[in-house]
Amino acid sequence: YSPERTLKEIEMVVKKFGIKEINFFDAEFTINKKRVIDICKGLVDKKLNVIWNCNARADQVNEEALYWMKKAGCYSISYGVESADKKVMNICKKNISPKQVEEAVIMTKKAGIQPALYFMIGLPGETIESANKTFLIFSLLLKILYFKD
Repeated sequence: YSPERTLKEIEMVVKKFGIKEINFFDAEFTINKKRVIDICKGLVDKKLNVIWNCNARADQVNEEALYWMKKAGCYSISYGVESADKKVMNICKKNISPKQVEEAVIMTKKAGIQPALYFMIGLPGETIESANKTFLIFSLLLKILYFKD
């Protein structure tokens, strides 16, 4: 939906039902950064005072969008990491690298938003070695998430 329609629907549920939190379950929510920024600016301008979270691809966020997302009440973004193995990711047609995930996590934390990560074990083409690689990346990302500032 357009930013205007999205904002109209959010405003309606906030005013009519007293909604205080919104979950955007759209895996492509951040692909159109202008749309996301327009929605965020609208939330700020309308002073709707809601908190919210969303899903995003690690390769589809940038600092400007994250800034506006935080300003508009976003407190968490969930990224689908799936696997750290390139072969598995290619089979699944998910062309995101561990480096892109790391950069997204760092940018997200820097913006003051809590990143969350989804991993999958048992994807087509996965081996014990590729699963171990994913566990290694997972442990490194946990350090970034919770033990580094």
